[in-house]
Amino acid sequence: MLPTRSRILLSSFRASLPRLSSPLQTLAPCPRDVPPPDPLADLVRFHLSSGDTDAAVAAIRNSADLGPPPSSPAALNPVFSALSRTGQFASAISLFDSLSWARDAADLVTFNILIHCGCQSRQFDVAHQLLGELRSRGYTPDVVSFNTLIKGLCDERRVSDAFAVLDEMKQEGILPNSYTYSMLIGLVTRGRSDSEKGLNLIREMLQLGLEPSIVNLNCVLLASCKEVKIDVAKALYGRMSKSGILGDVVSYTCFINALCKKKMLAEAKTLFSEMQQKGVFPNVVTYNAIIHGLCANWFLKDAVAMIDQMLVNCLRPTISTYTTLMDGLIRAGKVEEALKYLDVMKGHGSCPDKYIYGTLLNGLCHKGRVEEAMKLFRQMESEGLADVAAYNMLIGGFCRVGMMEEAVELFREVTENGLECDVIMCTTLIHGFCKNGKVEAAQEMVSHMERNDLKPDAITYTALIEGLCKTENYDAVEQLLDSVEKIGIEPNSVAYKGLVRRLCISGHSDRAVYLLEMMKQRGQQLSPETCKALLDEINGAKKLQNTENLQCQMEEIG
Repeated sequence: MLPTRSRILLSSFRASLPRLSSPLQTLAPCPRDVPPPDPLADLVRFHLSSGDTDAAVAAIRNSADLGPPPSSPAALNPVFSALSRTGQFASAISLFDSLSWARDAADLVTFNILIHCGCQSRQFDVAHQLLGELRSRGYTPDVVSFNTLIKGLCDERRVSDAFAVLDEMKQEGILPNSYTYSMLIGLVTRGRSDSEKGLNLIREMLQLGLEPSIVNLNCVLLASCKEVKIDVAKALYGRMSKSGILGDVVSYTCFINALCKKKMLAEAKTLFSEMQQKGVFPNVVTYNAIIHGLCANWFLKDAVAMIDQMLVNCLRPTISTYTTLMDGLIRAGKVEEALKYLDVMKGHGSCPDKYIYGTLLNGLCHKGRVEEAMKLFRQMESEGLADVAAYNMLIGGFCRVGMMEEAVELFREVTENGLECDVIMCTTLIHGFCKNGKVEAAQEMVSHMERNDLKPDAITYTALIEGLCKTENYDAVEQLLDSVEKIGIEPNSVAYKGLVRRLCISGHSDRAVYLLEMMKQRGQQLSPETCKALLDEINGAKKLQNTENLQCQMEEIG
């Protein structure tokens, strides 16, 4: 039942209606085109204007108690709108279903509101049913009906369902508008984007005489660049240029980055110049993208020139900018120039991080300049940036030049500084010991790993096998192979190749054949090229008189 106050108000509204003196009065023309009074609608508006949505809903639910049900949506639509605005989507649908007269009173606006509520409450089947019911009631869904359903599906990233509604819309002769296409373009250019679908939507818009907005074009352009689909990006960029639509710094940056990834450096540089000519000035991200492309493709002079241009334009290079440039210079063997930029970045107020130091440290170690590397490492240490990765690089550098005592001293230093050595560090030392003929020290390092719960891996054992092969201690190799097999570790084909080679060169053909048989049983393979190279080397060494059996075994596993 309605609250007492509502019943009194509704009664007073009805009492105020003019009484008909005769049935003929119903046929008399109305002096003014004024809609007949609707007491229920007035009562609903009164409650809603007072902010009392619950009272308005109660009035709707109990309207049958006060007379014949309404035949117009004047009372329904404000209530459903209020429920929708306040996020009570499921309540709106429930109310509609509970009113026996609501379907007869509902109009296109009513159904559109309810379709919106169905989508927002993720009841897409209900929303679609409402679209069908709208048709059955003699109404034609309009662009708002379809857009409402498409928006709900787009919000849930239901791509195929959203496009199915678009097809349904076209089949019914309802022309999609710019909003329809904007929603779908946003859908296919976010997350797992599909820029080709986006481009097709742009083409459809143009065929319908709709002008894509700069946001539409930029979305598809950004998606195509993210997917590195250069042809799509070029088509969009060409369309934008013809239409006089200017891209922003984000779209240009993404396009330049995509061109760099495809190694189209000339076009990237042209686009970089073109954006500035059009008044779009590159930011730090734009410079970083093109500098990365230039360094990756060995255009180091151009990359250095870009850094200088940044400084002229009062843009401060980031740590990422310097890391990219230094890495490129070091890969090109220009360690001195890379070190120079360490001072440059400090001069501009940038503090190098451990990645910058690591890049330089790695370059120095690979060049054998371990004394300079050590000095740089101590600088890292003083700044609190020395970590296990830095120790690994430095220990590897000393092992590479045969300075094992210094490498071991650094290894001891790791634990003294409260850091934990890892498998990589131990394996690096094992490889260094084996390379420098200190196999016993390598074996002791394996034992050290086992004592400290560090599990040697296939690379560790491969390094040890190679060391044992150098000393021609093949019995120890076979014992090691048996022991590692028991713990479930399989040395890689590199280890087997090195072992077969040394057995053959030293004249131990029987052992080589046995090992090849073992490889076959364990599923290891040597490529035909490797087998041929080994046989050529063996025959060249003239250590074996008969290689037929050996060649047969190699062909079987190769």
